[in-house]
Amino acid sequence: MKTRKYIVLLLLAFLPWCSSLNAQSSAVVPRLVNFSGIARDGQGKTIAGTVGATFSIYKDESGGAPLWLETQNVQADARGKFTVQLGSTKPEGLPLDLFTSGEARWLGVRINGGEEQTRVLLLSVPYALKAADAETLGGKPASAFLQAENAQTGPDISGGDKPQALPPPVYGNGSPTYIPLWTAKNVIGSSNLFQSGSNIGIGTTAPAANLDVNGFCHCA
Repeated sequence: MKTRKYIVLLLLAFLPWCSSLNAQSSAVVPRLVNFSGIARDGQGKTIAGTVGATFSIYKDESGGAPLWLETQNVQADARGKFTVQLGSTKPEGLPLDLFTSGEARWLGVRINGGEEQTRVLLLSVPYALKAADAETLGGKPASAFLQAENAQTGPDISGGDKPQALPPPVYGNGSPTYIPLWTAKNVIGSSNLFQSGSNIGIGTTAPAANLDVNGFCHCA
């Protein structure tokens, strides 16, 4: 009977985007994987007690060099069952880049240096699903919100798929305290109206009343 049926993956607890955390920090999500399996010898008989187990993670279901591996001493019960936390022998736990590509990963197990058992496909769990959701905004990828190269159009962040028009750029070289004047389309310059507090001056920069035209006072 194939070994595959006896190997059960209990939990994959991994968070790709916690790159700033290390094994010494108080991370909410641990960079470890819980794995449960059965220790068997080369003849397929179960082994009880302390056994040496080498765990290897591969890109493919068969063949190829391991992307990562570690060896642990595991404690198997009378029926050969054991549970370990992959990455627990490494200061940094499991490397972050093992799962960030989104490609499938396969786990192989060797007991006491024997032949590697049939590889098991690693599955995601709520931690990993939450990490994937963090890469979107409202369920949409970040690319959906990038501004178009044309300055006249941009993304529709209201939830639609059609781009909406952006306001045209406005520029100019108006002078401070002068009331602005549109000198051309999308261009602002200075008018002849000078404002000082609540007073407006025309032809003067020192208006003495609400409206002071060229030195003549026109009180409101």
